[in-house]
Amino acid sequence: MISRQFILAILMLLSTGTIAARQKSNSAALKSYHAPEAPSLVRPYDETERLWQDFQLVRNANGGDAESQHELGLRYLFGEGFIADTVKAAHWIASAANQHLPTACFNYGILQNNGWGTAWNPFAAYTNFRFAAERHVPEAGYALGLALLDNLAIPRDESEALCWIRTSADTGYAPAVSLFAELEKRKIGTHPGDRSQSKNGNLGLIFLDFSQDTSVHVSDEMLVDDLAASSADSAQLAASAPPSPSSVAKLDTPAVRSLQTLAGSGSPEALALIGRWQEERTGGDVVAATLDYERAVRLDSPRAPELLWNLTQTKGYFEKLRAAADRGNADATVAWASLVALGFDHQLTDEQAFEFLRTAAEAHHPQAMIELGLCYLTGRWVKQDKAKGMEWWKRAADEGSEEAAVRLISTSLLSPDLAAPPPEEIGRLREAVRLGSVQAELALAYAQETGRGVAQDIPSAVRTYRTIAQRGNRVAYASLRRMYDRIRPKGKEFEVFP
Repeated sequence: MISRQFILAILMLLSTGTIAARQKSNSAALKSYHAPEAPSLVRPYDETERLWQDFQLVRNANGGDAESQHELGLRYLFGEGFIADTVKAAHWIASAANQHLPTACFNYGILQNNGWGTAWNPFAAYTNFRFAAERHVPEAGYALGLALLDNLAIPRDESEALCWIRTSADTGYAPAVSLFAELEKRKIGTHPGDRSQSKNGNLGLIFLDFSQDTSVHVSDEMLVDDLAASSADSAQLAASAPPSPSSVAKLDTPAVRSLQTLAGSGSPEALALIGRWQEERTGGDVVAATLDYERAVRLDSPRAPELLWNLTQTKGYFEKLRAAADRGNADATVAWASLVALGFDHQLTDEQAFEFLRTAAEAHHPQAMIELGLCYLTGRWVKQDKAKGMEWWKRAADEGSEEAAVRLISTSLLSPDLAAPPPEEIGRLREAVRLGSVQAELALAYAQETGRGVAQDIPSAVRTYRTIAQRGNRVAYASLRRMYDRIRPKGKEFEVFP
């Protein structure tokens, strides 16, 4: 069981693990966090003795004893003997940290990194992590290693990150052991002085950059793992998960329907997985697979570009696509036009691609309407007209496209020149987030950051952006960088470059 002194380690939002814990609903700051059962530091005692012990703890803390201050902070944090109060918890843990108690420095760094009970300050958190790590706190070495991989608070240094995570792993700290094995497998940090972004796969905030050749082969297992790690509702995931990663091509009807529900709300992981199913199932449908992969690319899936490129390079692909388009198949014309828009093909002129989209949209093809709306909003192939673009999305939403509805609400939330959406539409975004919509989650993170449509909550915005970035979304990562840069201290230590 984890030591009480380091119980805050599991609060790390940089962590890649899942935490099982007990309810602490009376804390206004912890929200969904549930503290695990911790070993008792003292033998059981009656109520009178408990009150006396609490009195002694407060007296010693007020007297300046660092260990007592740290313990009192933990008691306030978890509501043990005192009413849970994260602000008081942060005060007492900070008091102990100011006396250079290593464990308190680490725990206060956790609070600073998450904005719990104190101002959000990842730079001060990094300083506390390094102080504690250099004084042999294993959990701090793990946290420091993660900070060295983010390229957010400090410049990425994969070699130093690997050293700290290995040091933590050598103590037996389970998260570090797991992460170290993953870093070694992906050869991250194995070259001395390597400060570059890894191109070996998704890990924390290190995500694939398909603007360069990565030589990464996307397997069915990766797609299944991505879906499981996404923010989609666990009940839907359970219904849609294949019995094993090797059986994606054999998904049963209920699983396909569950995946379609997630994909319909805008889950890039579900879209990539169902695209693979369309491609590999018996009598595979390359046109349907193309449409799914294209939608996933639009939602910044780190896997979909490779999947789509590999599909277009299969023997006879364009012959099949052209034959279907010549028969007037709307799916084929929309898929082909989108390939041109995404830069995967140049056999059509811009005018031909736009006409394909316009014709299919007029025939009530939802994906064509979404693509046509994007054309007008971005000014691609046509004069920019935001109102007309949103009108096409409204028509798609009226046709039953949940993705179009989410795009409409999100655009209203992100656009200061438009009225903020009403509460019921914010609720619809939250439901879409439950089903894995990255677009809805991005919009809500922006709302938390700016206070538009919801109460401003900077720490929650950071956590939401981080969650999305961990799914490989570069827009969320750029938003995180913007928030870090806004409070970045001056000095070479914190200079971070793309």
